[in-house]
Amino acid sequence: MATKQQEREALDKIAEIIKGLGQDSYIAAAFDGCLDMAEDNIGNDFMCSMKARAEDAQQEVASLLVENRKQADSLQALSEAVAQKQKNIDGRDEQIANLNSIIKMQADRIKELEEGVESSASRVMVLENENVHLKARLYDILMK
Repeated sequence: MATKQQEREALDKIAEIIKGLGQDSYIAAAFDGCLDMAEDNIGNDFMCSMKARAEDAQQEVASLLVENRKQADSLQALSEAVAQKQKNIDGRDEQIANLNSIIKMQADRIKELEEGVESSASRVMVLENENVHLKARLYDILMK
């Protein structure tokens, strides 16, 4: 097994080779980030690899896609529930408008009846007064 020093030296040689290929190198592009990871591995006794990171990222993406689908389904169900509640509200608003119309009609009818009662009360008073006058005349006639 190689020592950490031997691994650092090998990493430096690899870095020199890649640097020598230039910025537009296919190999340099493929190794992008790998040398930094190798340096961290040596310094921290890790065994990380770009392949493992890519596989982990793919698994995380798959998990997030599943979670996203669940949330989309939940959102759809909530949207449908909100739409149903809105229909209920609209129906209640219509019922309230109908009831308010009925209340107005009944209030108008009560006002008409009250006016009729007042008119009838006036008529009763007139008739009672007339009755009193007629009784008084009858009394006068009978007393003569």
